[in-house]
Amino acid sequence: MSAKTIRKALGTLQDDPEQAQAWTELADAVGFTASTNPLQPGASNDALPAVELAQLLEAARRAHQGRREYDAVERILEMEVALAHGTANEAPLQAELARVLDEELLDDARATPAFQRLLELRPGDTAAEESMERAERKAQKWAELVAKYAQEAKSATDPSFKSSLLVSAAETAYRYGIPALSVGAKESNKKAK
Repeated sequence: MSAKTIRKALGTLQDDPEQAQAWTELADAVGFTASTNPLQPGASNDALPAVELAQLLEAARRAHQGRREYDAVERILEMEVALAHGTANEAPLQAELARVLDEELLDDARATPAFQRLLELRPGDTAAEESMERAERKAQKWAELVAKYAQEAKSATDPSFKSSLLVSAAETAYRYGIPALSVGAKESNKKAK
C-alpha cells in the first residue's frame, strides 16, 4: 500500500468523487477486491499502516458524507469493512454500509446481502432483520404500490399532492422495478437462445 498513492487518490476523489481512475488507483493501492475479502496491508517501505489507512478512509468517508455524496461513501465503506475484517470494527462498519445502501442509495438489491452479512456478524440484529423483511415486503408489492399511487394521483385535485404521489410511484418503480425487469430480461434472453 503506497501511502503516497492512497493519499493522492483520496485527494482526487474529494475534488471529483466520480473520477474512475482515482477509484481504480485507490482500490489497487489498498488491495481491495470486495468488502468480503480482507485487505492485507502491504509490507513495502512506503506502506501505510492499517491504523493510519483506517483513519484516512474514515476521514474521506465523513467528508463525502457531509456533502451527501453517498455513492462515494458506500465505496469507501466497502474498503473500510474489508480492512476491519475479523475485528470488532467490522460489524458497526457493515451496519453503516447496509444503512447507506438501504436508506441513502435506495439499493435493496445490494442492501439485502449487506444486511445478511451483518446478521452473520451480529446474529439476531433486529434492525437488520426488520430492514430485510421490509425490503422483501415492498419488493413483493411494488407493482401494486405503483398502480395505487398512479390511480390516487389521477383523482387528486391538489397539484402538490398529485406531484408527491407521482414521485412516490416513480421512486417505487425505480427502486423495485428495475431489478425485476433485469431478471425478466435475463429470462427472456435465455428463452430466445
